[in-house]
Amino acid sequence: MKMDENGTTSTMEEKCEYLMNIVVESRKQYGKMCIDYDQKKSVVENKMLKLQLNNITSCRFKAKNIPQVNTDGMKKDVEDFTNEISLSQRRLNDLSNNVKDMQSIVLQLKNDTVGQKLKKKITADALLAEAKRKNNK
Repeated sequence: MKMDENGTTSTMEEKCEYLMNIVVESRKQYGKMCIDYDQKKSVVENKMLKLQLNNITSCRFKAKNIPQVNTDGMKKDVEDFTNEISLSQRRLNDLSNNVKDMQSIVLQLKNDTVGQKLKKKITADALLAEAKRKNNK
């Protein structure tokens, strides 16, 4: 055991514990100071933002040159665009009708019995075979 400056004896563990307590207390105080600093900084920043907003809202901005608006040109552009859209819509409708017509023609061709009979071979052997098949029924 060693003697310290007060004349008391202390062990190494007690000294370490004492130093650790000092470290913990200093960290607590430093943490509180950081929290206080952050809160004060936030308050000051908010005050500055409010002041800037008040200054901006109190100022009146006037344009040096007021641009001329060409409404006739804009109306013409809009009309041209609507005409283009309606033309595209008509083309799409026509294409849709053509597809429907083509589908109905294909269905008619598939169901056409006369056309199917014309496609069959017309040879004497084929006609005889068809006649024999009908008679056997």
